[in-house]
Amino acid sequence: MKYYGFWRSLAACRVRIALALKGVKAEEISVNLMQGEQLKPEYRAVNAQAVVPALVLDDGSTLFESMAIIEYLDETHPEPPLLPKDPKGRARVPRCWRRSSPATATRSSCRASATIWKKSSAWTRPRAPAGASTG
Repeated sequence: MKYYGFWRSLAACRVRIALALKGVKAEEISVNLMQGEQLKPEYRAVNAQAVVPALVLDDGSTLFESMAIIEYLDETHPEPPLLPKDPKGRARVPRCWRRSSPATATRSSCRASATIWKKSSAWTRPRAPAGASTG
């Protein structure tokens, strides 16, 4: 198995944590996003979306997106569980938990994200294009 990530990517960090919690060994390959390595043909051959993380399985197939990779790891390596086992339980996992680290997926992390968002200066927040409806 090969894991492609970058140390500054939160999504890649989630997968790295999940691999560690599950005890899954994967060759780690760094894709330096700051130098644009994700746009090079070598990486685009791995992931045409040119984003990290990516997990290349032993059969050569590639998984993208952190939650898809984490769900795959949960299915193929059941212990310790990172997500609820039943479909209803998975559906009840709030989106902000799904976007946080599997090791720290708590209600407080959702509150922390909201607090950071509220306290961030207006120029750091995404803005709607001029004239767009915001309601």
